[in-house]
Amino acid sequence: KEATKPLLFLAIGIACLVPILINFAPIGKRIWTPSFAAVTAAITIFLLAIFYILIDRKAREKPPSFPGMYIIEAFGRNSLIIYFGKDLISKLTIQIQVPTANGRISLRQFLVDIFSTWSSHPKIIYALFLLGCWTIVAIILHRRKIYIKA
Repeated sequence: KEATKPLLFLAIGIACLVPILINFAPIGKRIWTPSFAAVTAAITIFLLAIFYILIDRKAREKPPSFPGMYIIEAFGRNSLIIYFGKDLISKLTIQIQVPTANGRISLRQFLVDIFSTWSSHPKIIYALFLLGCWTIVAIILHRRKIYIKA
């Protein structure tokens, strides 16, 4: 049975609720307003439908062969270790202190300061750096066929 149409209609339906919900509570992530939850749900369901079309439905006809498929598969098969590892590294980089000329700062702030010399948006570069590191970890685990499961 075709699953794409219901997903797309659900995403559109939720997205149509957003203008109504904004009247009651504006979009605000910190307090998870209904409008924020509706926007994120609509985007997530829409992306699910698009990836279903691009990957799952096409895989029935022939195996996917676009270059990013290997990386997506590596992330999907190792999502648990990446999720918890990212959280652990995030907490560790805040706790680990690095000595500097002005005293001690967290490793995270130290890296952000280094990236600020390259870019006017160092936090985005820091996030991309971590994404690159976890991509390498996922690819190495996937090549060795090491999969951590719950």
